Amino acid sequence: MSKTRDHAEDIDHELEHASREVADKFVETVSEPTGPDDSAILDSDDE
Repeated sequence: MSKTRDHAEDIDHELEHASREVADKFVETVSEPTGPDDSAILDSDDE
C-alpha cells in the first residue's frame, strides 16, 4: 500500500473512533433522569 492510502486509512480509523466517543457521550446526556433535579426539569416542560 502507498503511504497516502495508509495515512487515509489511519484518518478514517480515528474518525470512526471519535464518532463512537461522541455518540456515547450524546447518549449519556440524553439518558433517563437519574435524580430528582433531572425529573423536575422534565416535568416543568410538560403541559
